Amino acid sequence: MELPNDQSKPKQELDERNALIETILRQQALINGTQDLIWSVDTELRIITANQSFAKNIKALTGRDVKEGDDVLVKEFGQDRLNRWRQYYERALDGEEFLIKEDIYNPLKQAKQYSLISLSPMYDESNTLFGIACYSKDITSDTLNLLALEHARARLEKIMDSSLDMICTVDERGTILSVSAACRTILGYEPEELVGKPLFDFLYPEDLEKTERMAASVMAGNAMTNNENRYVRKDGSLVPLTWSARWDPRDKIRYGIARDATERKKNEDALRISNERFEYVTKATSDIIWDWNLETNEVYYSDNIKNLFGHTPGYNRDNLPFYFEHVHPDDRERVVLYPDQVKYGTMINWMQEYRFRKADGEYAFVLDRGIVIRNEKGVGVRMIGAMQDITLMKEQELRMKHQNEQLMEIARINAHEIRRPVASILGLLQLFNQNITRCEGDRELLEHLESATRELDDVIKRIIDKTVD
Repeated sequence: MELPNDQSKPKQELDERNALIETILRQQALINGTQDLIWSVDTELRIITANQSFAKNIKALTGRDVKEGDDVLVKEFGQDRLNRWRQYYERALDGEEFLIKEDIYNPLKQAKQYSLISLSPMYDESNTLFGIACYSKDITSDTLNLLALEHARARLEKIMDSSLDMICTVDERGTILSVSAACRTILGYEPEELVGKPLFDFLYPEDLEKTERMAASVMAGNAMTNNENRYVRKDGSLVPLTWSARWDPRDKIRYGIARDATERKKNEDALRISNERFEYVTKATSDIIWDWNLETNEVYYSDNIKNLFGHTPGYNRDNLPFYFEHVHPDDRERVVLYPDQVKYGTMINWMQEYRFRKADGEYAFVLDRGIVIRNEKGVGVRMIGAMQDITLMKEQELRMKHQNEQLMEIARINAHEIRRPVASILGLLQLFNQNITRCEGDRELLEHLESATRELDDVIKRIIDKTVD
């Protein structure tokens, strides 16, 4: 029985040694099969073991070949780096397990390399610390991506902060995640005063229901543009905001851009008041108010064009040819203005009398006056005017002219008719003076009669002269 035992013992030891060698080879294959750096050092900071990537990396950085038993702190790294790493190793030898990030220029890649390194104390079976296990992973790609992302984020934040509009992100619960610097001028808050708080906390309560509907619509996938609500500024005043927003279903974030609508609201109110005044003026006058947009060639006619002439009022691009067609043909060349003539001319004030065709085909006499509004370059942009119906006045003028002509004719006829007998009397008086001998008293009487008759003849002559003039 002893013989077999003696024969089996060397075989068992051989198997165990082979198994150990195989395990070591597997471990070496494992640690050498990675690009990551794996090494361990003893308490004297000498290399216990290291994979091929570690040795290759040290060779590239320092030009030295390292092996087991060599000092891990290679002087070619430089004193600053040696001091820093000595402190790392001492921390690990004090029992601390930690991670560090390092960057160093890699001559093999001719670029800066970033690494994430772990240092862990190693203990034997008696819990005695005998060394440090070290592992270094190349995180250059991730780091560069992160740096690029940070640079992009910084550029985006710079763009956001340079915007006059308030740009913000809100999560699905309505909590503000980020907000641009414009919140200072729009709401009076610093960005950090808003981040982390519900957006609706700053909303004017009367607009809450409307805004909740808007938010729900956006989160349902509908893009929102130019929706308006009111927010309460830090000083308690209200500010109208115009919002554009969209929802990112993947990140569950609502992106919004808010513009201060205060000036626009003021302009809209001023325009509304101006339009109301314009409407009141058009209603208060019997004239037809017109407004010609020289940039679009649209012409507006007030309601009085319907009341006076039966045509359709309002703004219409077709109103310009409509105007040309309704001016009397005999007046058209004298009266009609063309767009370029007005835009690029120097005329400011314009006034004409002409005939304008009504809806029933009859012509009305109108007195039309306008003023050209020019921009800072002197180019006409609008022409505004008033058309007055002067038909009754014109008809009255014609009647008066006709009456005057009739009176002049009557005066002329009457003057001639009256002068004829006066001339006859003067002829008879001359005949009496030449052929009849009278007493002194008769001669004096005839002279008075002749003088009176000549005075009457002078009056009639003056009447004829004025009638002719």
